[in-house]
Amino acid sequence: MRLYPTRTLPLLLTLSLVAGCGDDGPAGDAVVYTVPTGGGSVSVPVGDTAIELTFPASAAGRTVTLTPTTAASIGYPAEDVEAALALAPAGMTFDDPILVRPASGEPLVAHVPTAPGPQVPELLALSDDGSALLLSHFSTIAVMRLSRFPGWAAGTGTCTSGSPRAFLQPAPLLCNTVSVDCCASSASATCRLGAASLRLSFARLTTGAGAHCGGGMTDAGMMDMGGIDAGVADAGPAVDAGPPADAGADDMGSQADAGAPTDAGPVGDAGTACPGTAGPSMVRVPAGFCVDSTEVTSAQYDAFLTARGSDVSGQPASCTANTTFAPNTADFAGEVTQRPNHPVGWVDWCDAYAYCEWAGKRLCGRIGGGANAQADFIDATRSQWYYACSQGGGISYPYSGVFDLMACNTRGSDGSGAPDGTTGTVRGRLPVGSLATCQGGYPGLYDMSGNTLEWTDECAGATFSSFCQTRGGNSYASDQNAQCWWNTSSQRSYTYEHLGFRCCAD
Repeated sequence: MRLYPTRTLPLLLTLSLVAGCGDDGPAGDAVVYTVPTGGGSVSVPVGDTAIELTFPASAAGRTVTLTPTTAASIGYPAEDVEAALALAPAGMTFDDPILVRPASGEPLVAHVPTAPGPQVPELLALSDDGSALLLSHFSTIAVMRLSRFPGWAAGTGTCTSGSPRAFLQPAPLLCNTVSVDCCASSASATCRLGAASLRLSFARLTTGAGAHCGGGMTDAGMMDMGGIDAGVADAGPAVDAGPPADAGADDMGSQADAGAPTDAGPVGDAGTACPGTAGPSMVRVPAGFCVDSTEVTSAQYDAFLTARGSDVSGQPASCTANTTFAPNTADFAGEVTQRPNHPVGWVDWCDAYAYCEWAGKRLCGRIGGGANAQADFIDATRSQWYYACSQGGGISYPYSGVFDLMACNTRGSDGSGAPDGTTGTVRGRLPVGSLATCQGGYPGLYDMSGNTLEWTDECAGATFSSFCQTRGGNSYASDQNAQCWWNTSSQRSYTYEHLGFRCCAD
């Protein structure tokens, strides 16, 4: 069997469990667990096995509810799923990873060709001893029946040393940076190296269950970033608890905003006209659509509020419960006066959608028009935002394939650092376009990584409470979640100081 962190579709992290096949549907009651001082572990029965979660000391005091759930709740056929385990609050994040392991059997990281959804190695992470999957957040874990994926249980070989290590490295990955030598039979793994091309294969022997469940056979896995969705999905719809307050960044006032980009008219790359009547200037990208050069600012959003007044008519059906376009903060007037060129915050999805429509544009969605399916948010042939950030799917960060702490308004992997080279400080929002080094994936686009999260028209449903993608990370983004493929998702109604948007146009 395999274990997937998932939202409503199968996502990318794979864990193979060797256990009995079991019956359809969940088994066991909900477990409410408060992490003790120093961290701790809890085991939750699911199907004919159990999943053990070990929480780090940094999670002490947090309370989670772990509930066995059904195959239907995660979008899988019942015959594919042994059981599933849901976490509440959904998408809770942890500063240090949770260790997730099966009660029996060995975990295995591998691409499953028969499973839909993105498959990519950046977040395929195992503990050093190979016994547990490392997760920083998730919503649901699905225990999959290995017998339902017969093509995956094939090949020969015997593990001779070690176990797969975390594949948490910038793309493109090199064969010798990944432990493909776990099994002797994988020593000749084939690599096709390139900006968006990787192929590696490996095998790992599993034991313990009958052959009809994959036990006693060799599980062979393959990852191929050539021709598949080259990106990673957030493992659940995050309800952002919010980072600490800006460390003075948003108190710079109008002096910090001096020289920041203002409305420059809707012109595109190389003089090609882009649609639109207001907001940031636009850049036309090779795929034929236009993208705002920066995030929408407080001053630009205030112009929209002035024009619309109290009129909230014309919203899509999913936004009928949205009764005001005003940002959800008591001092937006102060934002406009003191920080006019900072990215607007405290706006929900419906506010962003309405602004883009008013400006003669649309919230970035599907290439060619309309909303993009949430499952396609890292498909460069479909997602406008991902295409623009990743230079058509070719790079991990808008400026290159390797993280640069100095490039954008983000932080380092150790949780510290700022673009001015200091440590221990995160500067919060900065005026849009104020970091010349944070340009890309195409010339003229700024702050696609960091500064503030951005709403996109990539949603899981059509209600005010449905979850929609938020892209690009904010000023608290680490090297991992500052990548173009990284995302979180929040309910349409959600507002947050560090969540804004930019628009696209066809």
